[in-house]
Amino acid sequence: MRCVYCPEGGENLCEINKSEQISDASIKRLIHSFKDHMSKDKEMAVLRITGGEPLLSAENRKTVATILTEAKNYNKIVLCTNGVFLSEAYEEYREQWDHVKNILLLKISLDTLNKERFAAITGTGKYGADLYDKVINNIILAKKKGFKIELNMVATKTNLESMQDVIDVFEFARINDWWD
Repeated sequence: MRCVYCPEGGENLCEINKSEQISDASIKRLIHSFKDHMSKDKEMAVLRITGGEPLLSAENRKTVATILTEAKNYNKIVLCTNGVFLSEAYEEYREQWDHVKNILLLKISLDTLNKERFAAITGTGKYGADLYDKVINNIILAKKKGFKIELNMVATKTNLESMQDVIDVFEFARINDWWD
């Protein structure tokens, strides 16, 4: 996706060259070192997985599965995603995902329940309606699988014009009982 509010290259503000990517061994060391360092303050032992989109490619999904495996002793893991590849990530690495279900919070972007505005906000053009359906289905799947879900909605001119999008997303969350 190329959401109107996201910087090019995601939160990193640039594309990462494969040669600059960190190895799985380094990821494991970082996860354990941070947990050891934070063990004095249990509230701080939260691991956040963000992006760009952390589930975009098969390689990214494998890295996320490694992180989930290594971070199972954290108090909380937060995964921020657009939700498009959530079912693939879960199906490919079900055991790793299920093992951290009780500490994993899925923060899923959902800026509107209107397919046309979804396509406009996400920059997905003619593929927007299909991607919208996939995101909604993946949110419902994650809920059925017992994952904790938090919906993220970025206020934009497109989805605030009538306030209906805000109300619709709020009602979608309320009806599905996504309150802590």
